[in-house]
Amino acid sequence: MKRRKTEGYVVIEFAHAGIPDDQLRPEEFNDHQIAVMNALDSKFQDQIRRGVPMSVIDIETGEDIEIYNRRNVVLSEAQKDSLARVLFHNIQEFYKNPENVKKMKQWEKENGL
Repeated sequence: MKRRKTEGYVVIEFAHAGIPDDQLRPEEFNDHQIAVMNALDSKFQDQIRRGVPMSVIDIETGEDIEIYNRRNVVLSEAQKDSLARVLFHNIQEFYKNPENVKKMKQWEKENGL
């Protein structure tokens, strides 16, 4: 897949709460990840090589250029609670519609659930 040249990027470090710095483990990097990482400032390169979870995002489009060490992302209890509230509300809204319930039952039947 050919990737277009970006006009600019931002690097975002993700929380790795619950994983002490000395227990972070970097993932195996593919060729594209290595090429993107090598274009970054050395402080970001060092963090990525240590296992810090980071994302490089195209400023123009908001799309990920590359993601690193995502297995080291651990949500805090507050983040889990917030996500659960949003999901619970959306699930409730989904099941209020009888057509959605019908489609869900059909999907379950088709997938042996």
